[in-house]
Amino acid sequence: ANSTFTVGESISFIAEVTDNEDSPSQISVDWVSSLDGLFSSTGPSSNSIAQFSTSSLSNGTHSITVTATDSDGLYADALLDITIYGVPSQPTVSLSPDPAYTTDDLLAIGSGSVDPDGDPVSYIYEWYLNGVNSGLIGSTLPQTSTVKSQIWTVRVTPTDGIVNGDYEEASVTILNSPPE
Repeated sequence: ANSTFTVGESISFIAEVTDNEDSPSQISVDWVSSLDGLFSSTGPSSNSIAQFSTSSLSNGTHSITVTATDSDGLYADALLDITIYGVPSQPTVSLSPDPAYTTDDLLAIGSGSVDPDGDPVSYIYEWYLNGVNSGLIGSTLPQTSTVKSQIWTVRVTPTDGIVNGDYEEASVTILNSPPE
């Protein structure tokens, strides 16, 4: 089973819970995170399976303990370790020059993204021509790629090397350069 997730991702938990004397409805179940405490008391259905999904766990490494207790107070538990990665925040994007002419290289700068895990953030740059991914990457779009009246958009995505955050875009229309 997957043991790494991102903040806000829905995670499914499933446990088979049986007892020699009690029916499934007589067994109480607690799901406890070492970071977030008790986060569910979902017990088993009539087929002895306790299952639920949650997207509320905080970032960090969690030791998840599921404890099943029968009507006599006897219990058994199981342990699972999972890591929830924080997602870098959406960047601010500047695109220059504006206005841009056919003789200008376009320069994009992504900034301001913060990773809640404290990891360094870098940026992925993708260039779109009239709304279609051009396949060009990097923070600079050379003027040799532009023609007057084109609309160029840069999409800047923050990444901490593990998970990507939400992107931001900026656009500019290429103007005809005056003759020399």
